[in-house]
Amino acid sequence: MGVADPTDPRSIARPAIFVIAPDGDIVFGETSRDYADRDSEDAAIAALSHLGLPATSGRQVEVGSIEPGPRAMPLHAMEPYFRGAKFAVSAMKMRHPEVSEDASSFITQMDRYVELVRALRGK
Repeated sequence: MGVADPTDPRSIARPAIFVIAPDGDIVFGETSRDYADRDSEDAAIAALSHLGLPATSGRQVEVGSIEPGPRAMPLHAMEPYFRGAKFAVSAMKMRHPEVSEDASSFITQMDRYVELVRALRGK
C-alpha cells in the first residue's frame, strides 16, 4: 500500500487507514507523515458509510488474555503522560509559531487520548 516510512531504515509502516469497496476500489486512503501523526478515523468511517453497505454479523471471536504485557504503560499512567505531552507541545507552539498547525493537531490528538483513557477507566 506504499505506507513504509522512507526515512526509517527498517521500513516500518507509517500509521495508515484504507477503506476498500467490495469491488476492490480504494474509496478512502490516508497515510500519516510519520509515526507520531495520527488522524481521527472519522473521515474513514464517513467514507465507509457512503458505500451504503448492509450491516454484517461478525463471527464470534475467542478473546485471549487481556492482561498487558510487562512493558505496557499502566492505564493509570496514560492520562498524565498524554497531558504532559500536550503541555510540552503547547510550550513549543508558543516558542515556534511556524509549527502552530501541527502543534494544534497534536494537542487535539492528546485531548482525544485523555478522553479515551478516562472512558476506559470509567471516569
